[in-house]
Amino acid sequence: MSDKVETMSDEMAERLDKMGERHHAVCFDQHGVETDWMDKDDWGDGPWQYEPDRLQWVDETTGLVCLTLRHEVSGHWCGYVGVPTSSNWHGKTGNDELDVHGGATYASPCQKDERPIDERVCHTPAPGQPDDLWWIGFDCAHAGDRRPRAESTMDSLGLPSGPFPYESYKDLDYVIGQVANLARQVAA
Repeated sequence: MSDKVETMSDEMAERLDKMGERHHAVCFDQHGVETDWMDKDDWGDGPWQYEPDRLQWVDETTGLVCLTLRHEVSGHWCGYVGVPTSSNWHGKTGNDELDVHGGATYASPCQKDERPIDERVCHTPAPGQPDDLWWIGFDCAHAGDRRPRAESTMDSLGLPSGPFPYESYKDLDYVIGQVANLARQVAA
């Protein structure tokens, strides 16, 4: 197991334990084989150093497949809910109707391309889970949201990089809560 998993905060480890077998982080693939985390060595110190970069689980309340995925360019979190074909939300955007951080900014079917699963908005279906999901999601890259990799890039170019006083980093725990909120709205 990587050092980053071993130094994960007690709160995050407890949260992941509560999710039990319904989750997997990018540090393990579907076969339980360790894979690499995103290289964040030049991002500076912060909670992102101890968080996985992808997490998939089934929401206990709604039964919907949920996903968090760190944006590879700027380092912010994005959250998604997989909507089955039987839902009225399948194929819709929800832009103005869903109350989630920054509004719903993503609506699309599973991205089934040549990229590794840890870089795509899609899921690894567990037995009995549908393969054909429509993903509705949001991002944490709005005004006031801290983007750690973008800061590192700007700093390396000698440009103002932050963090600015009005910005806060939306950590994995916050994003999981927003995904759960989104799942409840989509399931209603």
